[in-house]
Amino acid sequence: MDMLKEISWNTYIIMVSGLTAGYYLLLLTFFHKKELRFPLRPKSTSGIIDTPTPITEPSQKDSVNQELLLEIDRAIQISTGMKYPKEELIMAVRIILKKFFPNPESQDPSLLNQYIQEKCKKVCSMDFTETELKMMWVG
Repeated sequence: MDMLKEISWNTYIIMVSGLTAGYYLLLLTFFHKKELRFPLRPKSTSGIIDTPTPITEPSQKDSVNQELLLEIDRAIQISTGMKYPKEELIMAVRIILKKFFPNPESQDPSLLNQYIQEKCKKVCSMDFTETELKMMWVG
């Protein structure tokens, strides 16, 4: 009983505060160790980033197509890692398509829509309707 009288309130508050801070720091590192280990790397749920197969002898058109596919892949990976909703991914792909195709009416979007549809099903389990695929091209 005499031992408790020797502990001051100041020492008690410092000790409880230190233990509480250590506890929360331990919880933070336990539950967020991936984010703390790589704070600048985009989050990925699968850990595998799919990239299109490189073309051996790219022409100017092929390199533009490859860059387009890489940007779409990046957008899908980032939206998957950050758990963005479908609407955010549609907007991101719309911005990318607008950058590569300023006049989308002159393009046939069927192959690219098929690529986007397959990639999204594979990577982030999102399925787009025809209306949503059209929304990527119009805007």
